[in-house]
Amino acid sequence: MSYLSCVTMKNQSVEITGKAEDMKAGAVIISNQNNKFYFIDGIKSWPEKIRGKIITLTGILKIFDTKLSKDDESVIKQQALGEKKLILNPKWRIKY
Repeated sequence: MSYLSCVTMKNQSVEITGKAEDMKAGAVIISNQNNKFYFIDGIKSWPEKIRGKIITLTGILKIFDTKLSKDDESVIKQQALGEKKLILNPKWRIKY
């Protein structure tokens, strides 16, 4: 098996209010509106003063959809499959 990643949405400006948290794969914001998480480009983890706070974040949304392609000669790798939402050019402010 091999993995194929493709961008399904490009250059959509977004503003998200939610909780700043860290995950194994990087810093995220968990949306208050839909409870989905969005990875933040260029940030591995939030600074301690921001982590756990409610923030408003703006940036450009890119959605990557990682799917399996059929290739029986490849080594199976650990990887998250499905949709990954990434915020590019992030700017944020603490709400409370």
